[in-house]
Amino acid sequence: MLNLMMTRYVLPAVFTLLFHHSFSQLTEPLVFNEKVHDFGTVREESGAAVFEFVLTNKSTRPIKIITVQASCGCTTPGWTKDPIPAGQTGFVKASFDPRGRPGYFDKTLTVTTDWDATPVLLHIKGNVVNTVSEKDPASF
Repeated sequence: MLNLMMTRYVLPAVFTLLFHHSFSQLTEPLVFNEKVHDFGTVREESGAAVFEFVLTNKSTRPIKIITVQASCGCTTPGWTKDPIPAGQTGFVKASFDPRGRPGYFDKTLTVTTDWDATPVLLHIKGNVVNTVSEKDPASF
């Protein structure tokens, strides 16, 4: 009788707890409002295009962003320098300089934290146009 009760009630409860615990470890500690930002059309003469990725610390301890590496020199990163307390928000800022870079772009920001050795990749993309050098077809 005891064996039947163990098989019927106790073992499923233990497996449920283990299953839940296993998957709770897989959730991301930092949740970004978005990981890809599309600027759309960026006018070269308008200067830098800037976007701030907002993130929330979903872990149970403070997390520090150690570094943010941009994929090219045309993108300057910025980020929350202090540890982000559990439940609080921080940011990673991307400033893209479109000067001399006409056409489509897709750049990455690699975010490294003290939580995990696996970095988070963020993307910015868009299309740079130079409206000053483009001729208005109506003026011909």
